[in-house]
Amino acid sequence: MLESRIPYVTFFPAVMLASFYGGFYVGLLATLVSAFLASYWIGPDGKFLDFRSTADLLGMAVFILSNIATAWIIESWHRSQIKLKQAEMEAVRADE
Repeated sequence: MLESRIPYVTFFPAVMLASFYGGFYVGLLATLVSAFLASYWIGPDGKFLDFRSTADLLGMAVFILSNIATAWIIESWHRSQIKLKQAEMEAVRADE
């Protein structure tokens, strides 16, 4: 059974990298594209994912939600890094 859920594991690093380099909206776009591609994934049994099954629907929902959360966390991290650099620059200027 687990072999049919491999597309989610396959696309997750790609979404993380897209979020890291492009921000939240790029991560969101990568999530949607990955979900679309994963929905047409052909498993080892030669069949598409069956979205009439609760397990495949739940897997897709968890995949989408976890990728959106990851993109949001990475975006928040980027914003905090920018604020940290700005505060550091202001401290250096105030020290001079």
